[in-house]
Amino acid sequence: MSHSTTRRLPGRRASSGTLNHLLRTSSLLIAVAAAGGCSTPSPGDAPASGGATGSGGSFGTGGHLGIGGGAPTGGTSASGGAASGSGATAGSGGVESGVGGAGAAGSGGSAGGAGGGAASGGASGGSTFEPVFILGADVSTAQERNPDYVDTDGQTKSIFELLKNHGFNYIRLRTFVDPSAPGGYASTAGDCDGKTESYGDKDHVIAYGKQAKDHGMGFLLDFHYSDVWADPGNQIIPASWRDATTTEELADLLSTYTKDVLEDAILAGARPDMVQVGNEITPGTVAHLPGSSTDCWGNNPGSVSAIGGINSSAAAWDRLAVLLHAGIDAVREVDPTI
Repeated sequence: MSHSTTRRLPGRRASSGTLNHLLRTSSLLIAVAAAGGCSTPSPGDAPASGGATGSGGSFGTGGHLGIGGGAPTGGTSASGGAASGSGATAGSGGVESGVGGAGAAGSGGSAGGAGGGAASGGASGGSTFEPVFILGADVSTAQERNPDYVDTDGQTKSIFELLKNHGFNYIRLRTFVDPSAPGGYASTAGDCDGKTESYGDKDHVIAYGKQAKDHGMGFLLDFHYSDVWADPGNQIIPASWRDATTTEELADLLSTYTKDVLEDAILAGARPDMVQVGNEITPGTVAHLPGSSTDCWGNNPGSVSAIGGINSSAAAWDRLAVLLHAGIDAVREVDPTI
């Protein structure tokens, strides 16, 4: 299942809002995560009887959002629980992976019992949040505008309270390397409007992510690996990384940055439950340099970096693999359960 990224819409303001207004202006990302109990039995599966072995493996549905917002790969089928006697049940569906989006194989159910169910409960602080079904929204821009949200009951609530009251259980936040750098998301250089604060940087994202966790919601952290928007047309290398002369050097910088953000988030009680390694990486990631026609949103990059390359050759795909592995490995080094 694909998802959309919250896009920049200059001139849109949200000084006040209702639930309907919020649902019109937020980008929704909906994913089904099969963390057990959300699987569909394979055709023909039936309970074993008379001491026969239970057949039971079922298919995982989904896994969570993967690298760059691509559609998650379906989980592979679980092996059935072996049992003597009647009532052997199917194994649980594909369990969502920590990074990368592919659903891993679920384990078989035991004799006479149901397949493993999803963990439930709050997601406060550093705990893991694994709902069977995910309904979420990217609310990154709401932090900058800080509007009042009026719920259908007439009560003014925070965006987290309002969304949770209407069935949402996940929040996604984007993060930039240094949005205050020239050409960055919050920069006023080049006659750009900029921002009053360095929104989208590590500190702002961790603070807002903690609010989501404190409200018992899941937290998906979206690394853009740029100072400004990264999307299918623009993957501009952060200003502080442009002295790198090889893909391996860029990979080291990307890894160090990823670990720094995650370690600080965990210490602050804002442990992400999912991590998106790159954003809309159709052309690659950390590939472009800004140019004279590059606008305040990062559109119209000047050129492809000498160590960049769009995904149109084997070498460019190999480069992308090195960078993605660096990000994924960094996440797992900090917390292999993410």
